[in-house]
Amino acid sequence: MSQDYCFQCNRLTPNHSQRGAGRTTYHCSVCGCQTDADYDDEYADEPNDEPTGSCDNCDTNLYEDDDYGGLCGQCYWFIHMANKR
Repeated sequence: MSQDYCFQCNRLTPNHSQRGAGRTTYHCSVCGCQTDADYDDEYADEPNDEPTGSCDNCDTNLYEDDDYGGLCGQCYWFIHMANKR
């Protein structure tokens, strides 16, 4: 079973996958919060489904260019929103 960082649980947790229309979503096995998603090729923005790196904060796979300085979009948003409070 794979693990992803869950912002609800604030730690790495086991996850389970759920197949939907055009994508597969991954959910925390502890609280059920969605932690990641893989989109089918016809819906994906990336040319393939291979990661290009990992987030420096939570180790989630990155599938796009490094737009957030080594962070995934979720960690980038979380860190910047926490600094605005």
